[in-house]
Amino acid sequence: TAPEAFESWGWRVPFFISALLILVGLYTHRVVEESPVFAEESETERAVSKTPLRELFTRHWTQLLIAVGARFGSDATFYVFGMFTLVYVTEFLHAPRDVALNGVIAGGIAQLIGIPFFGWLSDRLGRKPVLMMGIAGCLVWSFIHFRLIGTLDPTLVMVAVFVGLFLHSATWAPIAAFLSELFDTQVRYSGTAVGFQLAAVAGGAIAPIIATAVAVSMTGGLAISIYVAIIMLIGLVTVGMTRETRDRSFV
Repeated sequence: TAPEAFESWGWRVPFFISALLILVGLYTHRVVEESPVFAEESETERAVSKTPLRELFTRHWTQLLIAVGARFGSDATFYVFGMFTLVYVTEFLHAPRDVALNGVIAGGIAQLIGIPFFGWLSDRLGRKPVLMMGIAGCLVWSFIHFRLIGTLDPTLVMVAVFVGLFLHSATWAPIAAFLSELFDTQVRYSGTAVGFQLAAVAGGAIAPIIATAVAVSMTGGLAISIYVAIIMLIGLVTVGMTRETRDRSFV
């Protein structure tokens, strides 16, 4: 049957298809030119650091903390609003899987709309206001999300995930530009990569584990909402203390 086929081998198909993205990445890497600033500094060897990680942690540690704090909540909300919803609806609320799956599909559509829109908006208004709008929106929505999920009304579940991941898009769309603009040319690649991955581990990797533990041991949705709110407060404080990076000159 279709469900058995999906559980046996069908779930692997998207991963095989995603391998095509490797070819896209290789092609992009070959055809995209370096920025004029990096190219100019490379000619004078100023852009090359022999010990970029040491320089990053000793001279640029404040920017690194900002990078981690700004992205910290983005991963957590994605996993809580999206992935954890599947577990919460089926395992804790004992609702049919289709209710949760339809909600996650709605969330995917929300991100298809939201990420290009908020990326465009950050180019016009700036990274900081869009990031803060998304973080604040996710903070507030975390308390609404689980109330809607708790109704088990299929339409309200879809609304909960759609709005949650649409707001999450505002924290995700500007982040690549924001992180790149935080660091000087000499450590930009290392700073962006390390900040991005540290936040992924601290915010995203453990979020489903914490959410599951909280849901088991405490009052379910409300406790998870409080957890998300605390994480988003960290992001609000971090981004709120940061200067706008959109118009930063690297010359």
